[in-house]
Amino acid sequence: MKISKWSQPLDFSVEQMFDLAAGIEDYPRFLRGWIEVRVLERTAEDCHVEQVLGFGPMRLRFRSRGVLHRPKRIDVSSTEAPFRHFSLAWQFEPAGSGCRVRIEMDVQLLSRLTQALVERILPAEVDEFMSSFEARARQIYAPHGSVR
Repeated sequence: MKISKWSQPLDFSVEQMFDLAAGIEDYPRFLRGWIEVRVLERTAEDCHVEQVLGFGPMRLRFRSRGVLHRPKRIDVSSTEAPFRHFSLAWQFEPAGSGCRVRIEMDVQLLSRLTQALVERILPAEVDEFMSSFEARARQIYAPHGSVR
């Protein structure tokens, strides 16, 4: 299943939104469904993570690799069970005095039953995901003003 979504223009810099998305260890604090994140290794260009996502009673534990192309793009992938294929790409583009964020996701699970369940809930979850990122950016950056 492939999904692509752009945010509305945000009053934050590309660098601020990049840093927010790259800070995966903080996801459980503000993203519904992120139960656990453990950073296994991190460099300026690369991040290896073990994480647990939950949708209702379903739990998905997997490892992923994020390639950081500061400040324009983050590419995350996994071919580890429960996935046949998982890719997520973040794009950050200037828009007016702020930026826009795009998320592209391609999820193919090994289990057809789990795939069918994920296909039913993923579009709404991606909308919630984007809203949560925007809210987190306002919480972190708005009190101090945006930095461009």
